[in-house]
Amino acid sequence: NLLAITGDKRSPLLPGVPTAQESGVKGFVASSWNALAAPSKTPAPVIARLSQEITTSVNHPEVAKKLRELNVQAQASTPEQTARLLQSEIRRWGEVITAAKIPKQ
Repeated sequence: NLLAITGDKRSPLLPGVPTAQESGVKGFVASSWNALAAPSKTPAPVIARLSQEITTSVNHPEVAKKLRELNVQAQASTPEQTARLLQSEIRRWGEVITAAKIPKQ
């Protein structure tokens, strides 16, 4: 039996499974994500096209079905949203690393 998921909200793939926070573990949120990165000097039109094609692919019925079968909750985002997420994760996990006194490598 699943006790909880670690995301900030319930998964549509497992709607009956509460979040860790709902189960009483206050502030516990940890999830994985994937992104496509390109070199910093990639022209904006190329980035826009990549973003458009990724969104189209993620939303394609066959791709979406396969991802659901793999228990992947896929969601396309804009390059700006991804940049904000990345910066937020760097800050968040940087604080954890510092608090845990994990040596930098």
